[in-house]
Amino acid sequence: GFGRINLANDVVENPAGNPRLYQIVMNILPENQAKTVSNITFYKSSVAEGVINIMGVSAALLPSCPTPSDLAATTTDSSATVTFTAAVVTPTGGYDYYYSTDATTPDASQTPSGNVSNATGTININNLQIGVTYYIWVRSHCSASDQSAWVPYQFTTGQVSFIGIDSDISTTYESSTTVSANSTTDCAGTMVVQVPAGFEIASIGTSYQMQTASNGWMVEQRSLLVCNTSGIAEPTLTQGVGSSTGTYSYTRSGIDIANGLTGEVEFELRAWRTYGGSGCNTDYNRVLGSTWGITITYSPLMATPAFDASAIKMYPNPAQGQLTISAPSAISQIKVLTLTGQELVNRQGITANEYTLPISGLASGMYLVKVITDQGVKTERILKD
Repeated sequence: GFGRINLANDVVENPAGNPRLYQIVMNILPENQAKTVSNITFYKSSVAEGVINIMGVSAALLPSCPTPSDLAATTTDSSATVTFTAAVVTPTGGYDYYYSTDATTPDASQTPSGNVSNATGTININNLQIGVTYYIWVRSHCSASDQSAWVPYQFTTGQVSFIGIDSDISTTYESSTTVSANSTTDCAGTMVVQVPAGFEIASIGTSYQMQTASNGWMVEQRSLLVCNTSGIAEPTLTQGVGSSTGTYSYTRSGIDIANGLTGEVEFELRAWRTYGGSGCNTDYNRVLGSTWGITITYSPLMATPAFDASAIKMYPNPAQGQLTISAPSAISQIKVLTLTGQELVNRQGITANEYTLPISGLASGMYLVKVITDQGVKTERILKD
């Protein structure tokens, strides 16, 4: 055990809570790691009674060939630029790198894919496949017999990321027994992303943080991503974990609600809470500002005849009993969806350039009408009186 000796009678004492044993970690700045430590000074700044006893000091020795650090990458559809921070000891032989679509870490004997000089912190890789995840490792090459460990990183070509609004996104109160993917909110956050010209969305990913306040719990958080351009939402809500206050991080990938879209695409992040107050506010749970991001993975557009979405007409708008749709090419399918993406009408096998869709059975309100032709797809908001 850990105790103290009474100087009067040499008896080992172990009073509750005193004395205490602490471990303190001292991080040496990178620019000082290659230097020799000449001395370490300990001092007691408190004026309270007592003494300090230094039980021991240990240190992690700097390797003879330290690693680089802080790898990052920017990509295009067929290339990547990988950056890194130089090692604290400059390697004579520069930096080796190895990349692959296999996530298996290379061993020390692996032949590198290439080498860059110790005067640069950048690796350029070309002729990559679009939409593929690559794994890269970088190491210091100090000599033929002395290299550092491999430092890993990964990236996906054909990806671009966007960050949403700076301000917090409010949550809407709704009971845990009724909130669902069909629930609505008046305080969603929106974000518009730009797909590079000549490409379309193959999939998307999203990430954000939700934070509690005023005794709200993380388990009471609900959220849903919607693509306003396609009119499609995620099929299920995402829920936080933890019967406590705190900040919960959300990350999802492989989402297909915007596949095939081009140009400007608008997304909406809807958030709810199942405890606290009513309506929209940030008093119990909120999405933290500047944490909501969307990453799109894009792929080349297939070579198809030029498609002019404006040539597809839907009228009248507002409409009452019926809606007429006309297009320059054959219409194959018409869908009517709610603004949350719930499908209400699905007409297939039309094969005509004009079609009259009965809508008298729909309640008054705003809907999304999706028209699919052999040349392209158009989605438009229609008001039903």
